[in-house]
Amino acid sequence: MIKKDNLTVHQQIKKDLILRINSKEFIEFNKLPSERSLSEFYKVSRVTIRHAIDDLVKEGVLEKKQGSGTYISTKLNTMPIIPLKGALEEFNEIGVEVECKLIKNIYINCNSENKYIWDKLNISQTCQLFFMERLILLTGKPILIEKNYFPLEIGIEFENFNMSRDIIYKGLSLIGYSVSYAHQSICSRLATKEEMKLLNVQYPYAVLVFCRENYTSNDQLALYAEGIYSGEDYKYILALKR
Repeated sequence: MIKKDNLTVHQQIKKDLILRINSKEFIEFNKLPSERSLSEFYKVSRVTIRHAIDDLVKEGVLEKKQGSGTYISTKLNTMPIIPLKGALEEFNEIGVEVECKLIKNIYINCNSENKYIWDKLNISQTCQLFFMERLILLTGKPILIEKNYFPLEIGIEFENFNMSRDIIYKGLSLIGYSVSYAHQSICSRLATKEEMKLLNVQYPYAVLVFCRENYTSNDQLALYAEGIYSGEDYKYILALKR
């Protein structure tokens, strides 16, 4: 089962377990097979299996119940907050395949409803912005709306990318705007009519909204982004230290 790969054995098993979970392979009682069964299946030691499972428990994908076994979390789509990555990068890193649909790829003008975006980017309201909206789907279910706002000179460069597939941070780096840090806020609210239509849900529906200002190393604001996550499908984990 295990192939020669740049990943360690337990990382390969972890990646494969995620793929099997998302494909609904472990459907009986929403429970993972025993460590012994997985050890025989993957032909590795139980210590290696336990290492992979412990990682998935820490990430919120699995839940251990004392005396009962290991179960698939009811909140499968769990991501750590700290690393500065885009949604597609996050999914790729944990081995989850998602579909990305480009919804809008246009130049927009300032109005009373979107004026706050021009203020955040510190751009004159007489200038246009490049707006790109994408819908992320997991096994056919919409789970995330990405709204990305670029200054005009950056947006022009992005017209050459295939944004139904390409990673935004990588694209910014290729055109000379490598993002080095970001300021992010998180809030919950009710979805708008347009958001409910894209997420295929009905009113009232709560969403988790991530607003992120992305800066280059010379403090230039290269991108303002909003991620509207399906409220019933996501939880985020934040590790705190002192």
